[in-house]
Amino acid sequence: MLWQMRTIAVLVSVAAGMFAHSFNTTAPRHSPRVAHVGTIHGQCVDCDVNYSLATLHFQSSQSGFATASFLPRGNGSGLSTVVRTSDGGRLWKPLPFTQQRSAEQTPAVFFIDAEHGWISSYDSWTAQGLLSRTSDGGESWTHAASPVVYDLQFFSKTDGYSVAKVQGATWFRSTNDAGATWRATLLPFSYIDAMSFFDRKVGVIAGTGGGSIIAATRDSGAHWSAARLPAGFSGARASLVRWRNTTSALAVLQPANDGSLLVESTDSGTTWSRISAPPFHSRRLRISEIVTGGGHAAIVFYEVDRSAFVAVTRDGGRTWKTTPIPATVNSCQRIGERFTCSSGMDLLAFELRLKP
Repeated sequence: MLWQMRTIAVLVSVAAGMFAHSFNTTAPRHSPRVAHVGTIHGQCVDCDVNYSLATLHFQSSQSGFATASFLPRGNGSGLSTVVRTSDGGRLWKPLPFTQQRSAEQTPAVFFIDAEHGWISSYDSWTAQGLLSRTSDGGESWTHAASPVVYDLQFFSKTDGYSVAKVQGATWFRSTNDAGATWRATLLPFSYIDAMSFFDRKVGVIAGTGGGSIIAATRDSGAHWSAARLPAGFSGARASLVRWRNTTSALAVLQPANDGSLLVESTDSGTTWSRISAPPFHSRRLRISEIVTGGGHAAIVFYEVDRSAFVAVTRDGGRTWKTTPIPATVNSCQRIGERFTCSSGMDLLAFELRLKP
């Protein structure tokens, strides 16, 4: 079905990150494998709790930001914040204006280049939100009042998209003045899990409510269509979406108490089918990260029964090469010639190698 959206304010855009999830896809003569080549043990300075790094946002090999969360044992919604490092991940310091009283939803962060970035955070105790913006790599920030923002994505220093909760409704919003003003379109979701655009036109939003899990657009969010999912998984939640190109994407569905399901779209997110080749036929696995490249290549980080693995494909998911890794990862980013992944407060470095 097609959802006709109504528009309420002023302005438009979208985004892609400085460090895209990509890698060299030149066809090798030997089988590829991902090798763990080093660990940086991180420490959070001036932190009141034991945070774990979530999503990485490095601007260089030494300088960057990351979302971080803490979930207490027993009752409690936990805490989340944004932390910063200037020594490659050995020491991290929290940004005091970003702390949220929720570990499930972390602040939304996006950097378009080394200097220009945005952070949206929300204090549930005071019901006050902030959209913070920097144009000098985080040395200084300007702040503006904001609703709850689930996710941010920018394509330039001025043009970007967000998804936000305003007066109990969920909205897709666009800006062309770096977030000073927004134009909003109503979405049929009560909660957002992920937003991911390949370019300014093509993207998907995943969430719950409205009878759908994933909605796709090909016209910059003017119109959305409910995606068709594999049979029997209408109650799942989509936790990750990674694009290969304008038509091809991978996503992770999380059925209730049933592990992770790897799915693929070849029509810009409108239809999704299951990838069930080994090792993804097991219902005990949990997929934590996907790294995509051009063509039919992909790297998937996952765990089974508390053991961590990484799987590589170069044929669109028909066959996979699997390698054990030291620990489960949460987020990965291409930094230089390596993939750097968060694991607790540590950073694990990996290289894609050829194996005879």
